[in-house]
Amino acid sequence: MTLKRLFLLISALLWSIAPVGPTAANTEIPPANLPGGTPLENPDPARDCPSPAMSRLRRHTVAQGETIESIARQYNVIPAALIGINPALRGRQVSAGSAIVIPPYSGIEVEVPAGWNWQKLAEAYKVPADLLFEANGCRPLGQTVFVPAVNRSIGLSANPN
Repeated sequence: MTLKRLFLLISALLWSIAPVGPTAANTEIPPANLPGGTPLENPDPARDCPSPAMSRLRRHTVAQGETIESIARQYNVIPAALIGINPALRGRQVSAGSAIVIPPYSGIEVEVPAGWNWQKLAEAYKVPADLLFEANGCRPLGQTVFVPAVNRSIGLSANPN
């Protein structure tokens, strides 16, 4: 038997005994089948979510010659995201030595109108609701939320009232 044929035979044998479908390593245990048969009491949906975007803000001290656009490029965000999170930049001017806040990615912090829910916010800002929920750490809706920029634009597309 040649070496090539031996290799093919061993490969075929290994494939024939390899498990097919879910295995213990990649399957979640349903709550009813937890060790001891105890159901999961208080599941924490936030455990698998990233921390809220607003908790991951960074500080940047403006260097001589930097512009809003150059800082935005440095942090891979759009200039509108810097302006939205730093109201002092609304005049489109930055001064060397001033400190500004950098969001983890493009987006804006918005106040939540009374009576709104995640779905209404998602529709108003044209952002998938699940993305909006995850960007805010999978937590209940607060007074303000971070709305990630989708398609590199930020803005309200519906009347918030």
